[in-house]
Order: sequence, then structure tokens, then C-alpha cells
Amino acid sequence: MHGSGARRVASPYRVTDSHRLLLAGLFRRTLTGTALLGAIGGWGMLSGQKGERANRLDRIIVTATVGEDSFRLAALQQRLHQMNAPYGAEEIKQALTRLDLAYIIARGSDGAYRYRVPLFVDMMREQDLDLALSQEIQAASSP
Repeated sequence: MHGSGARRVASPYRVTDSHRLLLAGLFRRTLTGTALLGAIGGWGMLSGQKGERANRLDRIIVTATVGEDSFRLAALQQRLHQMNAPYGAEEIKQALTRLDLAYIIARGSDGAYRYRVPLFVDMMREQDLDLALSQEIQAASSP
């Protein structure tokens, strides 16, 4: 097609407002469906059944930071230390790597970590994060 002689071919498919509403409803149900939420919910067992200590640290890090837009390693280490979490610096770095590989967080060029999936953040923020964090720390500190 060249210049002004080009004609626009009408599409036999027209998206009406009714179609848009129907598609929006399907999209919303997909995002809140049990299968998707179940898949997202599996994040708390990244180290498998036998990795309970590592799994717990992953959950502690997420519940401690998901309420913020971003976080830094040093601030996270300080907060966990203040809460008497029984984890060392190397374990925390390994947990951050696991969470990054699981596509939960990403470290930006500025050194700050941010959550990658807004739906995951929304799902987590629906919980009582302070209570969840307190319970995870308590369980980690118990023999």
C-alpha cells in the first residue's frame, strides 16, 4: 500500500462495550481465582519440605518488608536483629537470592529490593503482617 491510495479494510470483528465488560470480568476472575492464588501462595516453601528453617526465613523477610515500597539489606538485617531473629547475615543473603530467583523480589541498580508482582504484594498486604511476623519469629526462636 502506497501513499494516499491506501484503503482501510474494515475488520469483521468489533469489540463493543458489552465485550469489554465481559472480558474485564473474566480477567478479574482469573486474577482472583483459586488456581492463581494457590500458585502464588506456594512461595512460602521455596526450599521444599525439608528446608523449614530457610522457608521460615523467606516468610520472615517477606512479612517484614512487603508493607514498604522498597527495602535495603542493611535495614532488613537491623530489623531482624532487633527482633532477635536467629539468622545470620549469610542466611539472609541466601534468602534474598532465593526470593529473587523465585521472581518475588528484584534488586535494583540502586541496591534497593522491590517486589516484582503487584498481585503478590496485594495478597500479602491483606494479612495482619505484624502478627504474622511475630508468629514466624517466635517459631524460629523455639527449639
